Amino acid sequence: MHIALVIYGSLDEVSGGFLYDRKLVEHLQQRGHEVTVIPLSWRSYGWSLVDNGSHRLLRRMQGRDFAVIVQDELIHPSVFQLNQRLRRVVQTPIVALIHLLRSSQHWPVWQQRFYRWVERRYLTTVDGCICANRHIAARVRAQLGTILPGVVAPPAGNHLRVALTPAQIVERAQRPGPLKIIFVGNLIPLKGLHRLLAVLQHVPATSWRLTVLGSQDRDRAYVRRIWQHIATMGWEEQVQLRGLRSQTEVAICLADSDVLAVPSYPESYSIAYLEALSHGLPVMTHAESDSADLVEHGVSGFHMQPYDLVSAAQHLEALAADRARLARMSLAARSRFAGLPSWEQSLSCAAQFLEDVVAQRSPAAEGLRP
Repeated sequence: MHIALVIYGSLDEVSGGFLYDRKLVEHLQQRGHEVTVIPLSWRSYGWSLVDNGSHRLLRRMQGRDFAVIVQDELIHPSVFQLNQRLRRVVQTPIVALIHLLRSSQHWPVWQQRFYRWVERRYLTTVDGCICANRHIAARVRAQLGTILPGVVAPPAGNHLRVALTPAQIVERAQRPGPLKIIFVGNLIPLKGLHRLLAVLQHVPATSWRLTVLGSQDRDRAYVRRIWQHIATMGWEEQVQLRGLRSQTEVAICLADSDVLAVPSYPESYSIAYLEALSHGLPVMTHAESDSADLVEHGVSGFHMQPYDLVSAAQHLEALAADRARLARMSLAARSRFAGLPSWEQSLSCAAQFLEDVVAQRSPAAEGLRP
């Protein structure tokens, strides 16, 4: 079948959501389907709303006899009304691919209400959804007040080659020197590097080193504040901001680290956490993030409670001081990863749902399958 995938930007964008989209396209092609990517321009939320009046975009989505149109939910401001116009000219089913609902983030009250209104209007125009986790599926039900047909298909972390044996993981944990902490994520407020730096102020400076991997081009004002914080604390030798790196370089850095600390919030289902667990790294996550589900508190990592920097610091300090404990948690992290779905398992569920939608021409009202 011929599938349209509508996204902002390009599939080459560097983020977990776009990695998911690329993996989905590859999986659908392996199943014999044709996928046409329809890219929309990145613009501000307000300017994206103007796309709803675009005749050109409408023609692109109704063309080429698509069997199903998959829309990365990130584009919802561009199509929340245009989808209704599309409905009047074609019967092609529309499926939303939801990595994170914008209305689940923290905004000023008026913005929160507006975003929720637009997002709800968008969700009423689709026939089904592929959700990155069960929390998103629950929020979709709450938004609509009804069950939208769909499937929960979480991302995976088995795209990085992992060569470390359990013995090597234990050996790494027991090596002398400061605790090697790694942060993987674009330098934007949502990812929480500023929270991590605030935590590290409560950890003895001689007991840790921090490596930061991620784009510094997304929010330059935020990056300036990060550099200023580092300079104020005199951490120029302890904190390395290494910028964007290839997947191979990320894998090498993970293999040489002791702990991943990315207290991002909100976060839907962090691929960085999955990659870290696959390398046997305990993970420090924000307790209120959806991704906290990936980490067993005190076993394969820690949940950082909001506004409790001291407790989070104590967790890191304990791992720096007790290498036997670090070794146990590292092995537990690898074990945790082994029990999570692979890309093949998750994307097979997503692809099967799309095939069912097309076969039925309208999704059966069976609810979100686990």
